[in-house]
Formats: sequence, structure tokens, C-alpha cells
Amino acid sequence: FAVIGLSVFFYIRGMKTTLLFLSVFLSVNLFAQDSTFIDKRDGRIYKTVKIGEQEWMAENLAFVPDSGVFYYIDTNSFRYRDTTNLTKYGLMYDWETSKEVCPTGWHLPSNGEWSRLTIFLGGKEVAGLKMKSTYGWVDYGNGNGNGSNLSGFNALPGGLYAGGHLDVGLYGRWWSSSKDGTRHTVPARDGKKRYDLYLYASSYILYCCDFNNKPTSSEFRRVRTEKRGGLFVRCIKD
Repeated sequence: FAVIGLSVFFYIRGMKTTLLFLSVFLSVNLFAQDSTFIDKRDGRIYKTVKIGEQEWMAENLAFVPDSGVFYYIDTNSFRYRDTTNLTKYGLMYDWETSKEVCPTGWHLPSNGEWSRLTIFLGGKEVAGLKMKSTYGWVDYGNGNGNGSNLSGFNALPGGLYAGGHLDVGLYGRWWSSSKDGTRHTVPARDGKKRYDLYLYASSYILYCCDFNNKPTSSEFRRVRTEKRGGLFVRCIKD
């Protein structure tokens, strides 16, 4: 009832104010539908968020599979090295593992599904600001860094795994289920023959800061990544 009353009041005062109010009203109602999901495999509870017509996990996956996982895991004992950072950032997976690791009823998003999210949030140039968490991102003093998290996606800058854990605070990066369309020629073992191989898959990245104004800290960009590297997984509901 309060919302209706405010709407009528602002309409009387002027159309410009009404549109501003409606913008805020729609933002609250479209982005703030939070819930939780229990992964029956290990009992872990994940926050979820409805963004437009899509329902996303609002935190990175942290399920430990038999292989293909990086980040805060001792591969010999499969015991957590750092439970604080595991809870904060989740785990990283190689691409093949990432396609299978989401729980039943959820899956790794495709380029098309990431694109729909991006469009709903206003396009790739501004979506990142609405996806980034309000804490944890490096700020070099130029006014970027943390986001508004208006979407409830709560993206954290966990970096990536490429022979080691890199760029915490600077980047957040997530797998797509879609392959990169580029074919790459690779030397065969005998050094003579050559063959084509898809080495890369698509991924999506958020940046802490403006780097020579391109990319910007508010941008959400698709890039290609070697499949053997380790990135985070955000599951989307089937």
C-alpha cells in the first residue's frame, strides 16, 4: 500500500519524478528476489537470485569433484587448505569439469544465457557495475573498484588459476559452456604433422579498474580462455 501511495504522490508532483521512482521501483522488484538452494551432494547452502527471467546462484560453486578442480585444495588429501577463502570465493575448475559440476536442476550457462543476463542489466558496458559486489575489489584511487551489486549477483574478484592462483582483487572470471569458435593448429608429437584442435572455451570477466579506459571497471566482457585453466562456476537454474 505504501508503494501505491508514493506512486500517486510523485505523479502529482511531476512526470520526471514519477519516472525516477518507477526506475527505482522496478530495480528493487526485478533484482531483489533472493532465495537459497541446498546442494544435496555435500549439504552446502547457496544463495540464489532471480534476475529477470533467469535464476542464478548468487555465489560461486564450491563442490569438490574427483578431478579438474583448483584453488585452496590439497590434491593429495582433498582437504581444504584455506576454509576462509573457500567460503568467500568458491573453487576453480577446468572447462571440462565445469560443464558437469553443477548440481541436478542447475547447469553451466552458455554464451546465450550470459548474454541475456548482460542485456537485461543494460548491456556489457554497464552490466559489470551492477554485478560486482560492494566490497573486495581493488581501487587504485580513481573511483572504481567495488560495484553497486544492484542485480544481487554479488560477483567477487577471485582471480583465476593459470599455473598458480593469480589476480585476486583485480578480476572475477567465470566459465561459459560454449566453445570458442577459433581453430588452432598445434604441432604433433613427432614434430612433423600438424592438426587442428579447439584449445579454448568462452569465459566472462569483470575488472576492478579502468585500464587506459578500455576495458572499464563497469564492463562485463566475453573472452577466450584455455580449457585447462581454472575459472569459477556460476550455475543457472534449468
